[in-house]
Amino acid sequence: MLLMSACSFFSPNEPEAFGDLRINVQFPESVALAKSASRFSLNQAQALDRVLIVISELESEQNPRGRELVRREFLIGTERSLRAALRVPLRKGFDNCFVAEVMIFDRLDLLYTGQGFPCFGVDQRNASTQVDLEAAAFFVSQPLAPLTPTNTRLTPITVQLRDSTITHFEIITDSVRAIVSAIGRRANSITTPAFVFGDTSTVKIRAWRNLDFKGEVHRRFVYTGPKADVLIAMTWNSVADFDLEVVNPGQQAISVSAPGDSVGGSGFLVLSDANGFGPELFEWRQSARLNQGTFLVNVRRALNNAIGAGKIHVYLREGRANQSLTVASFDFKLLDLELLKQVHVFTWP
Repeated sequence: MLLMSACSFFSPNEPEAFGDLRINVQFPESVALAKSASRFSLNQAQALDRVLIVISELESEQNPRGRELVRREFLIGTERSLRAALRVPLRKGFDNCFVAEVMIFDRLDLLYTGQGFPCFGVDQRNASTQVDLEAAAFFVSQPLAPLTPTNTRLTPITVQLRDSTITHFEIITDSVRAIVSAIGRRANSITTPAFVFGDTSTVKIRAWRNLDFKGEVHRRFVYTGPKADVLIAMTWNSVADFDLEVVNPGQQAISVSAPGDSVGGSGFLVLSDANGFGPELFEWRQSARLNQGTFLVNVRRALNNAIGAGKIHVYLREGRANQSLTVASFDFKLLDLELLKQVHVFTWP
């Protein structure tokens, strides 16, 4: 906790008092405050090193911010939630309302911002306000709370850009990651599908300017659609064409060229990505014809011998108490000759 004092901004003939204003600052979920490792990773936020708090008078709804009363800057620690207590000047005999602006920086870059609107009643000397931070470089139009229901596995995420220098976004659900380019857009917004699964999913949206982290927000979704007995997601780390191929217990190969079971099954490829980072998604539900047996999970690369590495996420019994997750890795190197690699094998049930 930081205790800060403020000098008077009132004229000498005005009656004065001071009140203690407590500001509770809440960061978006999963924001990493620690210094980043020397090796760059898209899954790790950069340093957040200082906080700026500005207290101004609240004049009216049409013109909410009046004259500035208090401005304080301090270095940030490793806490996910920070509290600051400031002394603010009050007019005696009046309700005193303020705008509390909080800005979080990485060096000179503004990453997060938020506002609170505290009020002191007549003769009240203590007040508090909650400030929930959002990314300064972009805005996600989906509501934050409590949850957004969806009956489809791919729900659209609409991002409004405030910073024209953003180059790409990460869309992450339970470590299943997709990358969306912000370059070449025709408008100041991007709509991209996010993968949701199970009962509730937290989708993280992270913005980058090349290697510079520009902020993160999250949205939580409740998935109301039919659950899968087998759900497979594949992502990779380079702009290349990798294809997910699943061989079901009936020895049918399901891929982008044959996206569904041909007889008696209920497995199909939900999403295919030809020139990005994924994900590619497969889901299967048990049926009378294909009720048990062995699944093979393969990765096929394009004929141009694309190189890259990635991961396969295999969920069994999605959204149930006995759900299981297996993560397997694959890697195509420059001198590899094969175009298809078997990555994982499992049996059902």
